[in-house]
Amino acid sequence: MRAQQVVLAILLCLVCAGVTFAQSAPALPPLQPAQTSPAKSCAEYAVPQQIVASKTQGNGYLYSSVCVRPYKPDLEYAKNQTPVGETRDGFSQRNADPLFIIQMAYGRDVGEVLNVPDWLSAEAYDFEAKMDPATADALEKLSPDNRQLARQRMLQTLLEDQFNLEVHKEMRKIAAYDLIVAEGGPKFHEEAVDPRYPDGMCYLWESGANAILNCGPGRIDNLRGTLKFFLGHPVIDKTGLNGFYAFTLRFRTTPEAWVKTHSEEAKDTLQWAIVDQLGLFLEPVTISKEVTVVDHVEKPQEK
Repeated sequence: MRAQQVVLAILLCLVCAGVTFAQSAPALPPLQPAQTSPAKSCAEYAVPQQIVASKTQGNGYLYSSVCVRPYKPDLEYAKNQTPVGETRDGFSQRNADPLFIIQMAYGRDVGEVLNVPDWLSAEAYDFEAKMDPATADALEKLSPDNRQLARQRMLQTLLEDQFNLEVHKEMRKIAAYDLIVAEGGPKFHEEAVDPRYPDGMCYLWESGANAILNCGPGRIDNLRGTLKFFLGHPVIDKTGLNGFYAFTLRFRTTPEAWVKTHSEEAKDTLQWAIVDQLGLFLEPVTISKEVTVVDHVEKPQEK
């Protein structure tokens, strides 16, 4: 599950590096929700769920059908599932933890959703949501920024309905890392961009506690996306390296507590690996950030 989410996070970085989210949403034109009907792939291949009308019946954009079920390996379901992420007429995510979906819904980065119960990041679910043609057409007419805000609101409503999610926003001081160049400089060189991948490309392989990140040529932001995922905290790029680079990073994904009792393995952890192999350094810092705090959340009821 984790590897799939890392790949998605890296791909999002390639397309949307540096995206920030507006603090307040512009007013959206009213649109009445369509009648609820089962999402096709959930109805045919998932554990059956009762689909209920959204609690939010006011103005705004809503999915006309929603299915959330605990993840169960199913090759037939996987073959017939819509592409991962947002599509023109819906949203589909297989084998994902709810915390990942909350981050998407509220435009938060890793480490910016707080007061999270353990199960929210440990349990996997399939998410499938569809919208009626009128809603899909209306979203297409919005500006990219307004469309993104509308999509986030739709996911927020999905989470409120399915998980009884309640949250609030506040400013907090949170732990983060500055990514800087270590003494002696970087241990990789700038290269010409591959015309097939104008924004670069990274791949992550995991086997047990061992992981390999292979990038190139690509931007440092691709590395930043992997670092923040495994560290569980925001990572701020302060390297000043703005070109395209090729490199390979090998590291262990072991918890910090385990490393403290196995000091001989410390050199293979992520923080040390980027120094030894890349000539970069992660400096712990504290930053002030608006975060989303979970006030209440429940597991979806099996129906």
